[in-house]
This record gives sequence, C-alpha cells and structure tokens, in this order.
Amino acid sequence: QSLPRRLTAWAADHDGFLVVMPETIKMAIGPARDGLQQAKGAFPADNDQLKSVAAMFDVYDKLLATVENEVTHFAVGLRIDQGSVYLNSHSVFLPGGSLAQAAKDAQLPAESALESLPAGPYIMAFDGVFPKTWFQGLAKFSAQSMQMMTPPGGEKMSEEDIKKLTDVMQKSMSGIRSMAFRMGPLRPGKSIYESTAGVMKVDNAKEFVGSYEKTAGELQSIFKKANNPAIGSYEIAKTDIGGVQALQVTMDMSAMFEQTPGQGAQQMMKLMVGESGKITTYFAPADATTVVMAYGKDAFTEAFTAAQKKGKAFATQPEVAKTIKQLPAHSQWVALFSPSGIAEFVSTVVQHIAQGGPGQLPPFPATPPVGFGARMTAEGCDTSLVLPSEVLAAVGGYVQNVRQQFGQ
Repeated sequence: QSLPRRLTAWAADHDGFLVVMPETIKMAIGPARDGLQQAKGAFPADNDQLKSVAAMFDVYDKLLATVENEVTHFAVGLRIDQGSVYLNSHSVFLPGGSLAQAAKDAQLPAESALESLPAGPYIMAFDGVFPKTWFQGLAKFSAQSMQMMTPPGGEKMSEEDIKKLTDVMQKSMSGIRSMAFRMGPLRPGKSIYESTAGVMKVDNAKEFVGSYEKTAGELQSIFKKANNPAIGSYEIAKTDIGGVQALQVTMDMSAMFEQTPGQGAQQMMKLMVGESGKITTYFAPADATTVVMAYGKDAFTEAFTAAQKKGKAFATQPEVAKTIKQLPAHSQWVALFSPSGIAEFVSTVVQHIAQGGPGQLPPFPATPPVGFGARMTAEGCDTSLVLPSEVLAAVGGYVQNVRQQFGQ
C-alpha cells in the first residue's frame, strides 16, 4: 500500500522509522474503546460520586474515536544529526475532519510569548497557542474534574454548578492567543510556585485583566458553595508591586494539609504551596496585548521587566535558542527542560521530604535544554523530542560523578 506523499518525504529524512497503517490504527484503538466501556460499566449506576468518574470515560472514548476515524497514518522515526538525537512522530489527518479544522484554528501569534519571559536559570519552560474554539471542551473537562474531587462527606457540585463553572472558566480564558511560563529554581524557604512566572498574549490586555477579576469573583462564589478543601477558596485584591498596579488572587489550600495522609506527602504539599497553604497569583498588563502573571512578587517584577523589553529575554539565551532551532519550524507548542535545573530540583525535593537521606546530588553540567515541539496543520501533526549532543555527552560523566559520591 502506497504512503501519502507528505509521509514519504518525512520518512526519507530519518535513519529509521515505523509507519502504522489505517487498518492497524483501527485494530489497536477498537479494543481500547471496548475496554473503556467495560470499565465504565463496572461503576454502580446509583452512586452519584462514581457517576462523575464514569462520565470521564466518555471523554476519553470520544478522543480515541476521533483518532480512530480521522488519523489515517501514524509514524515514529529516529534521526541522528551531528550527535543530537531526534525522536519524531508524524500523523496524517483525514481531509475535512474535525482534527483538520481544529488545526486551522491553532494559529501562531505574531510574537512568541517566550520572547517576553525573563532570562535566567530555570527548570522548565513552555509556550503554546490556545485557540478559542478549544476553550469550551477544556473548560468542561476541568469542571468535571473538580466535580470528581469531592471528598467523602463533602457537598457534590450539581450539574447546574458544573454548567456555571464551565461558562465562567470559558470567560476567564476569553481573549487568550497564547501562553508561556518559566518555572525557575527553588528558592530557600519558598514554595515551588514562587519562582514561576508567565506571560499571556491576548486581544486586549487591560480588558482581559478586568474580565479575569470579575470571573475570579464568580469562581470564588462557586467554590465557597462547594466547600471542598481540594479546590480551596479565593481572595481577590489590588496591590502595588514596585509601582505596578496588579490584580492579586489568593487561593487558600491550607485545608488540604489535613486531608493529605503521611508526613512525606504533607511535606511535599508544603513545598508546593508554602507553609501558609496559600498560593498567590499576580496579574497585570505589560503592554496592549501582553499580560504578566506570577506566583511571587520577585518573579512578577522580573517577568514584567522582561515583558516590557527592558531585560534579557528567555528565548535569546544561547543554549535555549540552540534547542529551539532544532525543533519543527513554526511549532505551536514548545516545551524546554533544563537537565541541570531538573537535577537540582530533584535533589532539593528529596532533601526536603526525606531529611537525613542521601546527600546532595552533584550539579549537572550546563547544557542546552532537552526540547519538545509540536506543529499541527490541516494535513497532520509533527512532533519532535530533541536530545542535544551536549546533553548526551554530559550524561556519562554525570553518572560517574554520582557513583563516586554515593558508591555503586
């Protein structure tokens, strides 16, 4: 059976590849969908709590059905170029299908949001488009997930609440074109979120922040009625950060500490949200179409300065720029992972949770990040996981350092 011309050209660019034909795709997904329905049928129909869980199986079944009916070919390939390793995939869409239409809506903004993030050490970073037509499904999925988190004895959110929550979430995301965030290194005595900052490219920054303030108030009312410690409660205020007027949204998650079993798990929760159990997010427009958000005042100031083009941008760092160039051109979604940042993060978390355990891991050498990129068009979707040559070269020496420090 002949391959589509686009797939043939893609395969020729790889050292090795595997193509899954239409019949095989259907043979693989059919049993998976049957298994989902069997699992769904195992939940008692008279249990309201489990009804919500069972309903999620319909979401997954719909996703699998879309792939089964609209992905005509799927391929994975391996390519090695100048020491860097590329693990790629390529999917071919059915012309005129819902996936092809969804791809048309995923348009890149004029400027990458990564170019508005601050430079500096990091654990990971992400940049991606958020088509308006995708918001409804995303909001509904999020609302149903919150319904599933109702604790034993808690008040279950009604279908009316779910509908209202879905509508409010849609409004809170209205106007977003793309979003990027950078997760910085852990700071002493701070939560994981404290060094995380992001930027959103929107239609109108001032209107977006104003609308978000209003929808945050509506969410506050819904969550208060739910009385669910897994969701938390909202507090909304205005604040001044270095002369910048910002919207401050605080979520109180302290009740989760009591619901989290085990000392190790509780320590992890405190590391994530801080000793107070409160996560505070700051929002402010940096220009006509850019909104800055951050979970700490220091991170906010860094991000706001970068968004106004007054500081070095994240995307211009040589190591970051090198990996981005190796990803598919015009990728709508990009993720970057710093090996040195991740090694430091893991070591710090282990030391925090398991005090008295193994000592600090040795630092991983500075390298370009591991990158992931995805490009979606009406014809199909290309993804690429890139392991730069510098990362592969550093792994061997790092393993030896760990062995020398901790023994075999």
